[in-house]
Amino acid sequence: MRTVYVVRSPDAAAALADGRGLPYLAQYFTTARSIKEAADRLGEPLAKVHYWTRRWHELGLLEVVEERRRGGRPIRVYRTVAQLFEVPAGSLPHEKFEARMARSRRVQRAAAEEAVPELQHAAVLRVYNEGTDGQVSTDRTTDGAVRRGDILSCDFTVRLSAADARRLRDELEDLRNRWLERGTGRSGTHMVELAITPLPQD
Repeated sequence: MRTVYVVRSPDAAAALADGRGLPYLAQYFTTARSIKEAADRLGEPLAKVHYWTRRWHELGLLEVVEERRRGGRPIRVYRTVAQLFEVPAGSLPHEKFEARMARSRRVQRAAAEEAVPELQHAAVLRVYNEGTDGQVSTDRTTDGAVRRGDILSCDFTVRLSAADARRLRDELEDLRNRWLERGTGRSGTHMVELAITPLPQD
C-alpha cells in the first residue's frame, strides 16, 4: 500500500470533494473488509454500501486484496490503495466544493434550529468603544453557548495576538484529529465545524 496517492482523475477528485461517499471509503482505510462487513459496521443498507464501494473501486481508490472462497461467487475484500489521498488544488472542483460547504452550513444551522429553537433568537450584536476616540468595535455572537442534549452552538469574536491565534488554530486541529480517531462504529452522524479566521481591520 502506498502512503500517499495523488488524485489527478477529475471524477475521483470530484467524488472526494463532494464528500457524500467518504463515510463508506473510510471503512477500508485501516482494515480490509468485505462489503457486508462494512455495511454491518456502518449500520447501513447493504445495497447502499455496495454502490459506494464499487464506485470507489472503479475510481481507483479501493483495491481488492483478497477473495474469500465460498459456494458460488467469492466474497471480495477491499482496502484503500493508500493511507492518504491528496487532491492538488488545480484538480479540485472549486465551485462544487464551495457549494458543498455552503450546503453543509445550511444543513447544520437548520438541524440545530429545529432541535434548539432558541438559537433563532440567541444572536447578540455588541457595539462598544475600546478607548480610542471616534472608533467603535462590533461583535456578533451568541450570548453564551446554546446547548441541549448533544447539540452545542456558539460563535464569538475575540482579539488575539498572532501567536495566540496560531496556538488556538493548532488546538482546534488537534481536537479535530482526536475526535476523528474516536468517531467510528454505528453511532449517529454528527456535524462539527471548527474555524478560526482573521477579520479585516476596521
